[in-house]
Amino acid sequence: MLPLLAAVGAIGFAVHLLVGGSDAATQPRTPEPPSPVEEPLAEPAAANLPLARRAEPPSREESMQRLAQALPHTERDAQRLKLVELQALVAQGKVGAARGRAHEYFERWPNGPDIATIEQLTGAHPTP
Repeated sequence: MLPLLAAVGAIGFAVHLLVGGSDAATQPRTPEPPSPVEEPLAEPAAANLPLARRAEPPSREESMQRLAQALPHTERDAQRLKLVELQALVAQGKVGAARGRAHEYFERWPNGPDIATIEQLTGAHPTP
């Protein structure tokens, strides 16, 4: 679940930079004077709250829709997701776990496009 969240976060950040960050990067920013009175934060809508903070659990239909949106839709998406997962494990220092998961990649996609990258990243190699 963590690698999926990392991938979604990275994609969201990239979209933010491409779409929303273009105007702000070209215009100089003037600092706003600090406000002596703090404004209260608006209450977030229930739909925007994480599942743990919602009053009622999501419906089965809503859960299935979220799951379908989170799953990769093509084989290439699944390969990329596995690569991101391996990169996250290595970044956390869990190289042994990454090697084990690399073998899962080699079994599922013996001629996958990311084999050289995974070999270099984890030190694992496909067995002939």
